[in-house]
Parts: sequence; structure tokens; C-alpha cells
Amino acid sequence: MTLDQIRVLSTIVQTGSFRGAAELLHRTQPTLSVAIRNLEREFGFELFDRGNYRPVLTTEGAKVLSQARKILGQVEELESLVQTIREGVETDFFIVFDALCPPEMISQFLRYFEKVHPQTRLRLSVEYVSGAFERVSTGEAQIALCPVHESLEEFRNIELFRVQMIPVAGPQFIDHLGDSPTIANLEQATQIVVGDSRTKGPRKDFGVLDRVKRWTVNDHALKLEMLRQGMGWGRLPEFLVREEIVKKNLICLSESLISSVSIPVYLLRKRNTVSGPVTQQVWDYFLENIDDGKRGVSA
Repeated sequence: MTLDQIRVLSTIVQTGSFRGAAELLHRTQPTLSVAIRNLEREFGFELFDRGNYRPVLTTEGAKVLSQARKILGQVEELESLVQTIREGVETDFFIVFDALCPPEMISQFLRYFEKVHPQTRLRLSVEYVSGAFERVSTGEAQIALCPVHESLEEFRNIELFRVQMIPVAGPQFIDHLGDSPTIANLEQATQIVVGDSRTKGPRKDFGVLDRVKRWTVNDHALKLEMLRQGMGWGRLPEFLVREEIVKKNLICLSESLISSVSIPVYLLRKRNTVSGPVTQQVWDYFLENIDDGKRGVSA
């Protein structure tokens, strides 16, 4: 059994005739007939019922074709991989987003990547606080979109946009604070924060009051639900709380009590590493698809 024989079998079924397969494969009909006869002789059973005007697979032939098409698909993937390696295109690409990136931005990127880089395996991770920065700084990820709390000297970096972190709480919590709450009232209450997802080194805290009782969770979804239930207060990205505020499931805390925070999100990649074409094209994609009005200064 050879790949050529498997292709012949698949093409005959695809075109519905030996003649159609011969034209598609640029071969003669007798050559294809010989290939199928040799395959049947090797298997010990017929692949086609030749009692019909057009070739019809036997039960055994249908089972063989099902497996044959899987093999052909794997061969095509291998051929594409070899071509990708030969041309110097990355076979794998790892990008990491901070959770401050809106979900629609990530989904738009995924649609772009699927269309433009179908042969490159994509790995994507969403991290919190300094987790994304850690992934790109260690070289594990090629590109990160994240806030930065450390030196940028080793990175090509462009501020893409800013996210407003809005201090909010549920109606029950607001009622508990009373009519004229003070910062001392907040310090005595529970602040709900999302923990740093980095795996090595000291984890960082940002926007946490010094003397506050703190509950730490591992994602925004759980934090949002806890705030809705009146279990405490905390800051969340404006795009996450906008609708909740309209529905009055959450209430903004007064700016005179605790302020919102504007956090810049950067596009990052390491300076002294060789970037393949996929990395460069993804970098350019984000520069071209973020509104100029939101973009900061390139460094």
C-alpha cells in the first residue's frame, strides 16, 4: 500500500469516476485501474462494486476510505509543516493577554489569526497583575498585552490603550456603609482583589488599601459576583461593570471617597530576540487595529 494508491482511491470517490480521477490527477485511466487492482490484491477484497455504471464502494471499501482520508489529511498537515519550517515561519505562537484586555479584542484577534496564520499552532493565555509580563519577560510568550510594573528597558513597548478601573460595590454593601461613608469605613470593610498570577518571584498588589481586610480571588468573574452579592468593594475594568451599573446591580463609589484608576496596557516583546514573520505580523496587527486616539508613545 502506498500514498499514491490511497490518493487514487480517494480521488475516484471524490470525482465519482475513474475518468474524472484520471483528469484530476493527470494520469491515464488504465494506470488508475492498475493501482486499485493492486491495492485490492494486497488487501484480499474488492474496494469497488463494478456491477454499476459508476464505481461504488463496497462495505469494506468504505471502511478503508474513511481511514485513508485521515491518513491523507495527516500527510497534508505534514507537508504544510515542512513548508512552514523551510520558509522560516513559526510553527507555534504564544501570546498572552492581561485580563484588562476586553474580550471582544481577544476574539477579534482570534478571527484574524485563524484567517491569516492557519498553519501556525496558537497558544493563548489570560493572566492577572504581573502574570502576563512574567510570561513575555522569560521568553515563554512572544508577545504580551499587559500593564507594566517593572523596567521596560529589555522590551519593545507601545502603550496601546488605557483601562479605567472603577471602584464599585453592591447595593447591600452601600447601604451598610451609611449616608456619609469615609475612607475609614472602607478600611474596616472587605476589599475584594484579584491575585497576581505570576508563578515565580514576589507577587504584586496594586490598589489595595494598607489596613484593609482583604479577600483574594483568582479571576474577575468571581470578583464581580462577590461584589454583586454585597460581600465587599473593589475596582473592576469599566467594560465589565458598565452594564451592571446601568442595571443597578453595582453602584460606583464616590470619587471623593475612593478614586478610579487609569491603567495603561502595553504591547510588549523582547528587544534582543529574533522575531519570525508571524510575530512581526501579529505586532503590526495590533498597531493597525487600535485607534490612534487610544495609543500612547512608542519606545
